[in-house]
This record gives sequence, C-alpha cells and structure tokens, in this order.
Amino acid sequence: MCTLLLVTVSFADRRRWLLGPPRTVASWRRQVALGGLMVMRVQVTAIYLNAAIAKLFAPEWVNGTAEYYVLRDPFFGASGPLAPVLRAATTLPAVTVGVTWGAVIAEIAIGVLILCGPRSRSIALVLCVVLHGAIIITMGLWSFGLIMIAIVGIAAMPYTPHEQTHQFWSRLGRRHLATVHSPSVNGVGVR
Repeated sequence: MCTLLLVTVSFADRRRWLLGPPRTVASWRRQVALGGLMVMRVQVTAIYLNAAIAKLFAPEWVNGTAEYYVLRDPFFGASGPLAPVLRAATTLPAVTVGVTWGAVIAEIAIGVLILCGPRSRSIALVLCVVLHGAIIITMGLWSFGLIMIAIVGIAAMPYTPHEQTHQFWSRLGRRHLATVHSPSVNGVGVR
C-alpha cells in the first residue's frame, strides 16, 4: 500500500533522475503529493495501532511474558551469538515484562507521533529504528525491519519548508554546518 502511495508523491518530482536539479511543479501536483504523504501517515498509524491493540487481546502480551516465548520460538526466536544472552536475560521477570510492554508502548507512540508535528515525527522515527533494530538483532527479520524503518522514515518527512526548518534532523544539520563554517582562532574560515 505504501509503495502505491509513493506513486502519488512522484507527481511533485519532475526530475529525470534523482540527482538532477529540482524543478518547479504545478500546484495541483504538489497537492497530490502532499495528499499521498498524508495518507501514508494515516496508513502507518493504522499499522502500528492495529499491531499494538491486537497484542492487548493476547494473554501473553497482557501478562508481559510474550517476549519470553517469542525469543524461544524455533522459527522466529533469537538466533546466533546473542541467543543465549537474550534467553538468559528474559528469565528475569522485570526484563521480560519491560521488553514486552516496551514494544507495545513503542508501537502506540509511533502510531500517534507520526500524525503530529515535525519534532514528534522525528521521535517516531527514532522509536521505529530502535524497535525494528531490536527485531532485526534478536530475530533476524532484516527485510521486515528495514521496510518498516523506510516506511516510517518516508512518513516522517517534512512536507513544507516551514516543517523542514522545525524538524529535529534539519536543525541538527544546520548546527553542524554552523560549527564547520564558524570563524577560527587564526582567522581562517571567516567570511
């Protein structure tokens, strides 16, 4: 579904290839692209809230033991050099409950924050990277984890120039450039 929504986003990009100079487009093209991005945000919200709410109807998730069983599953459980460490860690009730409910809370937070302002969407993206990075490391589901990170990354993009100036990643980049181009002690680099 998100791949189809990216087709609408391409209406606002008239370049022949990615690295070409940006070209101005008609207003209706921008509106179609913005509509596609907004629907993608709603789709991401639906995915994450559905996943979180569905977990609340499974007894293992409610009582906090789901990760104990997930990490021991013969097909999707922990594997590789981290498997013994993860299995040992989830024998501790506090760790198991924390990881289990942490996943549910992260899914709810991503689902809600992706619909908010630029800073909130940046937080949603960080939570997504942490959540799916943990899934990649613990269960080895690379394709699933990377796809979800990419979808949330696209949905978290700023729409307008105003959002671009207020998003956390943009501010961080400007701060880095300011320190790179700041005057030095010996006068080199002064504009």
